[in-house]
Amino acid sequence: MTGHHYLQIRSRWTMYATWDSLTEKIYMGRRSVIVVVVVAVVVVVVVVVLLLPLLLLSVGLLLLTLLLLLLLLLLLLLFYDYRYNNYYHFCFYY
Repeated sequence: MTGHHYLQIRSRWTMYATWDSLTEKIYMGRRSVIVVVVVAVVVVVVVVVLLLPLLLLSVGLLLLTLLLLLLLLLLLLLFYDYRYNNYYHFCFYY
């Protein structure tokens, strides 16, 4: 009840400004997850398109592809720094 009354008193500009900063914080917090998902999807699509005829011929290449994807994921995790929320610093550098 108090919060609803408080929202009624506030002006629309401050409401919009607070909402924008809130959505910006949510986006900043989830940006790394979005980057990881996009990179993973692109890599999977490229690997499937390039190696589809070969994957139909042998199971060994499928296992090799999965291994390469795991290595790529490990590299992304190595380059990811939780404090800076980007991929430009090594976690173990400091």
